[in-house]
Amino acid sequence: MKYVLIFSDGESIEAETCETRKEAHEKMVKSYEKYYPEDQNETWADMSYLGEESALLYLNGDGTCCWSIYAV
Repeated sequence: MKYVLIFSDGESIEAETCETRKEAHEKMVKSYEKYYPEDQNETWADMSYLGEESALLYLNGDGTCCWSIYAV
């Protein structure tokens, strides 16, 4: 079984195929950390989350990034 990591920043959608769920999750975590604002407001931080198969990141009201992992 393979896995697809889907990412969107609200303007575009990207999809990447991974060999394992662990690989997809590691890529999602790296991407989440890359986009996480250094000056993240506590309110937006509380609404954001990084889970096992999905993540949602609010960028201080300036945008939203979302990730999902699907088995294919």
